[in-house]
Formats: sequence, structure tokens, C-alpha cells
Amino acid sequence: PQVLEVRRATVYWLAGMAKALQLYSSTMHTALNYLDRVWATAHVKQDRVLEVAAACLLIAAKFDERPDRAPLISEYVAADPQRRITAAGVASSELLILQHLGWRMRVATRLHFLGLYRDLGLFTAADRLDGRAPSHAERTFADGYAKFFCDLACQDPDLMRFPASTAAAAAAAAARDVAGIVPVWPEELEERLGMYEADIAACYSSMCAAFRRDFAETSASARGSFGAALSSCGGCRTETPVLSTAAHWSKKQADSPTNVAMAAQQWAQNEGGELQATY
Repeated sequence: PQVLEVRRATVYWLAGMAKALQLYSSTMHTALNYLDRVWATAHVKQDRVLEVAAACLLIAAKFDERPDRAPLISEYVAADPQRRITAAGVASSELLILQHLGWRMRVATRLHFLGLYRDLGLFTAADRLDGRAPSHAERTFADGYAKFFCDLACQDPDLMRFPASTAAAAAAAAARDVAGIVPVWPEELEERLGMYEADIAACYSSMCAAFRRDFAETSASARGSFGAALSSCGGCRTETPVLSTAAHWSKKQADSPTNVAMAAQQWAQNEGGELQATY
């Protein structure tokens, strides 16, 4: 669908802007949460899409970055290589977005949940790789893939429907599988993270399928073959700060319709329906 193509192109543009401005990956994920929520309930004119996206990134940086590292509007304008946004357009979009979303800007994205899960621990003493305990380098390899799968979940339409907490846990399981670590989702992790096999099975399976489909060459060369799949499945600057508030969110709050996965689903459902605002 055309709307998904526009979203995909906008996400690539946002990622390039975040990289140019040296923002956290979580900042870009937060900005995408805002953008999906705006798209779910408002019609954004085609010539304003990038300014609205830049404004979402601007707001996200004020929440996820240190105050001394949050870029000025002029820096966003300068970071766009084709100069398709203006300072006035970004500034006006910022206020409209804040008002439209009711100033509900504190969110927990997939990367925030992944950061929380990392703090709790994504590996166990019983983990095995080729019959031995995985090395620090091998665990680091798996950890990097967990972020990759969270990024993948932002783009793949089939993955956007899952709540952020579920997608982050499924990303950790898929990363362990790619690294060849077994068991993929041991009982110790279930108890530690509060995410059970039944909770993540559908999302994990979809991630495995998307990985095989879109990254076939990488999949073939990765350590894991997805052979050690969950029993109920068919197989299958990058630092992220953990916001102190994320740890205090209840699962009900985190998985509410304000998160990016549910917003994306609402956006798809509302396409062509009555729109409440125009930017």
C-alpha cells in the first residue's frame, strides 16, 4: 500500500537524520512512536510529512537525550542534505503535535524495553553454544542482533502489530537463536523478564520469517539456523539509555494503544476514514 511506502521512506529519512545528529537509537524509535500516533488520527499533507517527522524527532530528543545534547531546530534543518524542511515549519509542527497528542509524550518503545531486559539479564548460566558456555564476544554478538530485530520490527508491517514489550522480548529470543545459543527461551528468562513462551511465540515466529525473507544472505551466514526454535513456533551510536520511568510502567500502561505497535495498527485501520486534524 502507498501509505506503507511513504512511512518506510520517512523512517529511512528519520534514521539518517538521527545518525547525522548523533542521537540515540531510542530517540529515533520514540520519534517514530509519535509519528505513527499522529498518522493514526490526522491527515498529514504530503509537503509537510518531513517537517512533521523532524518535529517528532525534535520532541523525542528532548525526552531521550541529555539537555546539552538535544539539537536546536537549526541543526535539524542543516542535517537534511536536500534542505526540504524549514525552521518555521518544524517549529509550528512541534506545537501542533504536542497539542494533538495531548502532551502524552512519555512512551516506552521496543528499545526501552530491550534496555530494561538487558539490565535484568538476557543470558543465563545454563546457556550453551556448541556444547559450552558462550563467550563474552558471542553474547555481545547476540546482544547486537537484539537491537537489530527491534529496528526490524519498526519497518515490517506484520511486526508493527505487536506490543513493544512483546516485540523486545521476541527480539531477544531471535537474537539468541541467530547466535546459536540454546535453549532459545529458557524458563529462567521467562521468570526473570515476566515474558513467557506463549507471550512471544507469534512475534518471534514473524521475526524469524522476516529475517529469512529480507536478509537471506545474512541468515545463511549467521551462527544460528533457527533450528532450535521455540516449541510453539515454526522456527525461525547504538547505545540505548534505559529511562528510569520505563521500569515503573505497568504492562497495561506499556501495551496501551499509545504505544507504537498499536498506533500503527490503528493508523492502518483508520486509513481512508474520517480524520480529526490536518497538518
